[in-house]
Amino acid sequence: MILLFLFLLFAMSFSQAQVTEDNRSMSLGNHTAYMIDIPNTNEKFVENIWKKYLRSFGGKSKKVRSSQEIYTSSAKISSIGKGSKVDLYATFEQTGDDVALSMWVDLGEDFLSKKNNNSQVQGAKDFLEDFAGEVRREIIRLQVKEEDEKLEKMEVNLRRLERDSTRFERDIELAEAKILKNKEKLEENRIAREEMMHNIEIQKITLDSIKSLQHQ
Repeated sequence: MILLFLFLLFAMSFSQAQVTEDNRSMSLGNHTAYMIDIPNTNEKFVENIWKKYLRSFGGKSKKVRSSQEIYTSSAKISSIGKGSKVDLYATFEQTGDDVALSMWVDLGEDFLSKKNNNSQVQGAKDFLEDFAGEVRREIIRLQVKEEDEKLEKMEVNLRRLERDSTRFERDIELAEAKILKNKEKLEENRIAREEMMHNIEIQKITLDSIKSLQHQ
């Protein structure tokens, strides 16, 4: 129940993620950056998904020398490039439990900003929101995998416990059968002891009779 609550809280935090824009410094100067906070993850994880995600758009990513930026060239993102390929610069900054992602879009002649077509700006925001959704899906996929592995281990342990239970029941049945057999033997032993004690008493009487003849 607690895990379900945490999962719902996690999903809500993603749904509340909003893209903002601001003029920020990067390796090629000050340009408009589009930013989104991705909750409950770490920067390396997000960076790896970013590279993989952009490969699906034909982009090739690499680290910018002497910078924390990831440069992706020739990405064909229709909502931003409108048929043309674009270059992206991105940074990933850990802020507590969240990752602050900043993205700059190089259109070739200039960087994307409010002075460009509004649909391109909205396209950039939609792209980041879609990417945040991709991170969410990957986190959920890994959580499902982790919980599935836990379930498999529990099922393995259950099968072991069931085998142990079967063995214990068999041992109890064998022990009960042995106890019953020993009870029978104990009763036979009691009868044999009583008979032997009776025979001993007779033997004592016989012995005493024979001894008495010695004194006649």
